[in-house]
Parts: sequence; structure tokens; C-alpha cells
Amino acid sequence: GCGEPAISPLVHYNEKIINGQTAVPGSWPWQVSLQ
Repeated sequence: GCGEPAISPLVHYNEKIINGQTAVPGSWPWQVSLQ
């Protein structure tokens, strides 16, 4: 559901690196993308 990561932290970390954005642990890249 909303607020619950559908993918593993490692996966979202990899995506974060690919995007080139530095996000602190606890902030989800996909939430930022949706907004």
C-alpha cells in the first residue's frame, strides 16, 4: 500500500544512485518522483 516500499531498500538505493540524487536514509525517491 501507500507508504510501504514495494521494492527492497537495496534496489531503491541503486535507483537513487542511477538518478544521481543524494537522498538521506528514510526518504523514498519514488515519493519525490510522484510529487
